[in-house]
Parts: sequence; structure tokens; C-alpha cells
Amino acid sequence: MFTKKDLKAGYVVGTKNKEKHILINLDSGKYGKGSIQLYTPQTSMRDEKTERDGYNDDLTHILLSTLDIVKVWGWSKLPAESLTDIVDNRELLWEREEPKYYLTLSRECFSEETRYLNCSIEKQSYFFSTKNEFKSFPDIKTQFTKAEAEDLLDKITHRTGIEEVKKEGEQ
Repeated sequence: MFTKKDLKAGYVVGTKNKEKHILINLDSGKYGKGSIQLYTPQTSMRDEKTERDGYNDDLTHILLSTLDIVKVWGWSKLPAESLTDIVDNRELLWEREEPKYYLTLSRECFSEETRYLNCSIEKQSYFFSTKNEFKSFPDIKTQFTKAEAEDLLDKITHRTGIEEVKKEGEQ
């Protein structure tokens, strides 16, 4: 688990809202020792809404979940060709693992083991089977992030049989 104390000035972080920021002044910012200040290269200025130390130790933002840090890249190995490509030539050090969900069907004709949605997003094919993901079929998934699950629910035309989105491991 990456924590606030693992961050260093010059690292790049990605937030849940898909923005990228360069970390600056981690040790002696105007908000005190260990504060996180983010530089937004797209606007060539510090981002005032995230400049204050509004982060918990687990890199979640205190007020806005869209500003939760979900990726951390290390220092650049080569100079960036442009400030908009700030993750080029950087090693991804950490990525937040999102909880996974299952989509299940609540029909009596399906057994407990075969009521899980299996999906090939690439081929746009859906069927119900077990909750196992097989290495021999890497394009078939049964576990989805919350955003993927919500998107799938919108895309499936015969949604009436889908009962709920379950977190991985819940019964």
C-alpha cells in the first residue's frame, strides 16, 4: 500500500477524475511539513483546489473523492517532450485496486453457481455461467469495477433479470 509518506516531490500522481499532477513542496509547503501540493501542467499553474493538504494517509482526498489519488509514477528517466505527456518515461509505482463486483441473475431456472454474468466487452457478448475467470479465455470477465458494472447494466438490453451488483466475496 502506497501512503502519503511514500510520495516525493517530482513524482506524478493521477486522480480519480483522470487528471495528472506533479507533486511539489512536499516537505515545506505553506500548509506545513508533509503537505501535498499539486502542480497541474495542463494549465501551467498550481491547482488551488488541491494545493492545501487535503489528503489522508491512504491518498484519498478529505473532501472530494474525484481527487483521490489512484496512480503514482516515479521520477522521469528522460526529459518530457511536452508537459501534457508527463507520464512518458516514468515507471508506474502504484495503482489503487478498485473493489470488484459481480452481476448476478435472480431467476429460479439458474443454479447458484451459474447465475453470474460473463462478458466479452471487446466482442459485446454476454452470457450467464459461473463466476470463475479462466486464463484460457482472457477476454471473458466476470468481475468488474463499479463503473464497468454500471456501464454494462446500461448496455445490456435484457436487464430485467439482473438483480444486483455484488462486491467480490459477498454472499
